[in-house]
Amino acid sequence: MKPIQTVRIGAAISFALALAACGSGEETAAPQAAASPSPTAAAAAAGDGDALVPGTEYHATTNLSCTIDGRRIAAGCPAGVKRGWSEDGGALIEISKPDGSKRAIFTDAAGTPFGADGAEADGSAGWTLVITPRGDVSVVDYGPEHYEIPQVLVIGG
Repeated sequence: MKPIQTVRIGAAISFALALAACGSGEETAAPQAAASPSPTAAAAAAGDGDALVPGTEYHATTNLSCTIDGRRIAAGCPAGVKRGWSEDGGALIEISKPDGSKRAIFTDAAGTPFGADGAEADGSAGWTLVITPRGDVSVVDYGPEHYEIPQVLVIGG
């Protein structure tokens, strides 16, 4: 199947937002459309019944199928989702890579990925994001990184 969306992410977009998203001190950028919601908007979008995983800020956690720099990670990459993260009801998916760094993927309210954070420091600010649907999974290729994100993780089930 052909990619449904290709996005070029620039480094000049919302540095502070991506820092807050990943909780790291690295220079990152995020799409402007993924603005952090007010607590009320987040609660309404996520739904009152969407509890957090105990001890986390995530509505769900899992290990995603992932490949980093051409190396498939056998155990997968730990990931957590914050549903209702943006004002339009989109989600933030934080993925931990084997080197300890994180990648943030942003989705719309329907759970479709549309953006990723990027940093000039690691070269990812110039990478192209390609999203390819495969059944109920969004295949996300961001530079040399490959993630398979199940729809149920993003929107719940």
